[in-house]
Amino acid sequence: MLSKWLQKTETGSSVEEDVISWTKLTHIMDHDEDLIQDVVEAWFAQSPDQIVALGEAVKSKDAESINSLAHSMKGSAATIAAAAVAEAALQLETAGREGDMSCVEALYAAMETAFETLVSFLSQSDWMEIAKSRHEEVLSETEDEDGTRLSPQEHHEGHRA
Repeated sequence: MLSKWLQKTETGSSVEEDVISWTKLTHIMDHDEDLIQDVVEAWFAQSPDQIVALGEAVKSKDAESINSLAHSMKGSAATIAAAAVAEAALQLETAGREGDMSCVEALYAAMETAFETLVSFLSQSDWMEIAKSRHEEVLSETEDEDGTRLSPQEHHEGHRA
């Protein structure tokens, strides 16, 4: 089942935006990279089947299943600090819970896109290194020329007051 997603999404290039938050992921996993790898592998084992089932629930406009499956996917995405997938799942969960079937197809399309991006990113053999590197880039962007950490306001203004 995962091969379907990998064939559909593999591009060979790194993803520019933060697909996962390395800061949040390492915090959730107590900075244990072996645990991170194990949890991501477990995510890979269950998530492709879940998104297929969610797609079937959307097609049949099964509000209860949409709510349940989206809730589960939201939790698993949050566990690996994949904010875009978690947010898309939250929107689908809410629509399912409220019985609002008018928007579920569009929400599922957004969820599927976020999911594919995540699978593509995590399928790279060096995804952890990419995530760490991006994390370091973000940290360096919040430092002044002398290495002093800038406050969020100073970072936004582009200099130290």
